[in-house]
Amino acid sequence: MEGRRQDGGRGTLVGRSREQAALREVAERARGGQGGLVLVSGEAGIGKTRLVDSFLLAEGLPVLRGPSRDTRLAAPFSPIAAVLRAGLAASPGALDHLPLRGYLAPLLPELGPAPSQDGNSPAALHEAIRGALRALMESGPTALVLEDLQWADHATLDLLPALVGGLADRPVLVVGTFRSEELPRAHPLRRARQELRRAGVLEELHLGPLDPAETAELARARLGAPLTPALAGILHARSEGVPLFVEELAAALQGNGGLAPRADGRLDLAPGAAVEVPLTLREAIGLGLDRFPPGVRAAAELAAVLGPAFDADLLLDLADEQAFDALTGGGWLVEEGGGAAFRHALVRDAIYAGIPWSRRRTLHRQVAARLEEVGAPPGVTAEHWLAGREPGRAREALLASAEASCRLHAYRDAAGAVGRALDLWPPGAEEARRLEVLDQLGRCAQACGLLAEAGAAWREAAGARRAAGDT
Repeated sequence: MEGRRQDGGRGTLVGRSREQAALREVAERARGGQGGLVLVSGEAGIGKTRLVDSFLLAEGLPVLRGPSRDTRLAAPFSPIAAVLRAGLAASPGALDHLPLRGYLAPLLPELGPAPSQDGNSPAALHEAIRGALRALMESGPTALVLEDLQWADHATLDLLPALVGGLADRPVLVVGTFRSEELPRAHPLRRARQELRRAGVLEELHLGPLDPAETAELARARLGAPLTPALAGILHARSEGVPLFVEELAAALQGNGGLAPRADGRLDLAPGAAVEVPLTLREAIGLGLDRFPPGVRAAAELAAVLGPAFDADLLLDLADEQAFDALTGGGWLVEEGGGAAFRHALVRDAIYAGIPWSRRRTLHRQVAARLEEVGAPPGVTAEHWLAGREPGRAREALLASAEASCRLHAYRDAAGAVGRALDLWPPGAEEARRLEVLDQLGRCAQACGLLAEAGAAWREAAGARRAAGDT
């Protein structure tokens, strides 16, 4: 039931004893048949995945895992679909006798044809998802992991309270992670958390930075030797106790000859004014990439354009295999659910930020064209056409994404895609079709309760028709 290697290349866990104890307590309740949800929050790079992976490895629980990637433009319920596929891979016949199995077909096309549209409904799909997860939990205690919920689609987050409530009498530990700095006031996860708190099935853990002693311990684990107090102080001051930055700073100093062992075995900064400690995470990662030949760096940039996690075959289609091997062998990429991922999303972000604008645009266009060839979800393709400055092709992909969302009754996600498509509409072009799309926006917004948005869309469409003499 693994979605990713448990060690995952995510590094050594230092400290976090309080958080580990809280997770063990919830896991014990889950083993006794009292399921619940733990939400682990903190800033990017603070060690949320590292904590969860280390805990699950120690507990020995089978794991069903959703994707660690930006799913804002992917198909609705993408994290849930990934969890179900992981469960089916481990127990292929688990859903054979599920009464509502056919209603999962829009989410998992490999299960066969979907019921007729007349017999389909949001309630039936939601109940089918809950039933499927319950069936997958029959074999014993299981952990269900949903990462990066700040990026999850509206449909997944709207379903989350009912989903966890439906598993409250099952031996299941649901663990979710999210970046606390990426949760604005109107984010749907806030509403879901309120419902989960009221139901009494939510535990919340917030991770803060490491203290100076913990920072020194983590750097020692990374470098293989203790640090002098002076070097430990520099690392903590520069990293502010963020584990990912601690490790990248330590690796950068090691790679550029910035460390010198002392007679007592401790490491200190090498003497000489030429040695500089990187000031930012991006600078530290750049120093690491500089050790690679140009072809490997180009592959790293292409991987960064693909995203924090991606299909490894897609990268191999567009880059040299030896370059890919160099990135995985060097620890920049790790295996994840049959694909590949950067060892941390911030590593990807730092590499992506260093790509020149014109090259970045070209790479996004290459990726978008390849995604269309292989039939990727149109929302993902739209993201790359947008970044490649191809608004016309992005608009068509967004409209296709909205249609796919409607088939899953994910009307809030559909309304978002339609709204973005309308924002890209050239003035005066295809006016009749634009008015039809405005009508579609109104229907999607009405279906998910966004009545003000529905009214605004219909008023705009009606006004344009009246102005053209169509009453």
